[in-house]
Amino acid sequence: MMRLPIYEASVQFTESTVDSVWIGAISSFANQSAWKWTDNSTFDFADFKKGQPSSDERCSSISLRDGLWQSEDCFKRKPFICTVLKNPPVINYCELGWIYYQPTNSCFGITYTGQNHPIVTSWEEGKTRCQRLGGDLPSFHDILAFVITAMRQIWIGLQSTDNSNTWSWSDGSNTNYLPWYKTNGFPLTMDISCGMANLSFITNHDCNSKAWVICKRPSC
Repeated sequence: MMRLPIYEASVQFTESTVDSVWIGAISSFANQSAWKWTDNSTFDFADFKKGQPSSDERCSSISLRDGLWQSEDCFKRKPFICTVLKNPPVINYCELGWIYYQPTNSCFGITYTGQNHPIVTSWEEGKTRCQRLGGDLPSFHDILAFVITAMRQIWIGLQSTDNSNTWSWSDGSNTNYLPWYKTNGFPLTMDISCGMANLSFITNHDCNSKAWVICKRPSC
């Protein structure tokens, strides 16, 4: 008898030895006690285990044994389940090697040399390379976009040009989400006026220092 793909999926799910999988509940960076769904639907139900969630873990998984949730490190590798619309909308796409981010209809991608090594360069050179690709150094406006970009120490499009702790994105978008390591960055008297992201926070650095370059551009 031919088995339909949905049947095969249900068999794999119920017979799996995996004990937990990712779900789409994530906490706010600004307020770790405030949780939301990644698809922006109303967050009106939560079923965390006793003693959960942890204040320093912002993603969540569900146990396949008891159905209870727990908070997890977002960078942990774990199986996941998806909710798929019956009639999904047409979604724009990104070229191979780029990550699509729906809320801003953007693509994120690491720049590489001809020898397929990540480019490590200054802030200004990184910005120029991104603009040649039709984009800019990345800006982000929520924790999900930040998680996508901040996989390691990288340049971001944040810069101060007046030495007064007034910061702006090089793509002109608003600075409504700036998860600083130190409030408003380190003092600009140190001549460190370019923004850099490093896993869970942003800092300001000398614009001529070297870092990886991730670019952000509109989707196709």
